[in-house]
Amino acid sequence: MGEIQIFCFQNCEVRVIEGENGEPWFVAKDVAEILGYSETAKMLRRLDEDECKKIEPPEMGGTNFSSMAREITIINESGLYNAVLGSTKPEAKAFKKWVTSEVLPSIRKHGAYVTEPVLDNWLNDPDRMIEALNALKAERARVRELEDRQEVDRPKVIFAESVAVAKTSILVGEMAKLIKQATGYDIGQNRFFQYLRDHGYLHGSGSQKNMPTQRSIEAGWFEIKEGTRINSDGVSVITRTPEITGKGQIYFINLFKKMAA
Repeated sequence: MGEIQIFCFQNCEVRVIEGENGEPWFVAKDVAEILGYSETAKMLRRLDEDECKKIEPPEMGGTNFSSMAREITIINESGLYNAVLGSTKPEAKAFKKWVTSEVLPSIRKHGAYVTEPVLDNWLNDPDRMIEALNALKAERARVRELEDRQEVDRPKVIFAESVAVAKTSILVGEMAKLIKQATGYDIGQNRFFQYLRDHGYLHGSGSQKNMPTQRSIEAGWFEIKEGTRINSDGVSVITRTPEITGKGQIYFINLFKKMAA
């Protein structure tokens, strides 16, 4: 790793380290604190493998790198944008704007990740320059895609959070509608019943058909509501109906969200 630069955002330090190809890498701990993550590890869990890495602390007078652990975690520009998207702190947007309008322009030269040796290589081999610019274009498109996906998923996240605290159990048919609403996965009542039977959530045959299995009840996904009705002979009979709990609702929404991805 190369040169280290220190920037200041609202009185908080952001340490940036120059990568082998001149690209900026941000100290993960600094970013996590500014974006309001309770732990750096929580922020890192949402990043892809190629968006973060561990390195030995660089030597630099006047900084507290020497007091840090033997390894520090750094994230690249793509990882930083991903971290911003996962932050609920109001300052997140201002931080992103600050990075893109002040930090990166001060690091970059010639509108890309270009050091003088790299620029010399470009001049001697224009094909490499074209390749690098295409990579930069693809990276910017990826960032825009992440931002667009965040906006699309926002209503689903709010919906899922509201279901997580739901105290009212619902019927299987209602759950099928919620799955389609929250995840986009197209499944109706009959197909959902079949899925639940095929995957061991409900009994598939016998007198217990369509009743929750012991596994489903113990997990807290289902409960059985009992009632009474008058049959055609005028006799009162007990009815037993499977219903999906609030915990079960969030479980199935997350399950089908993965299937819809």
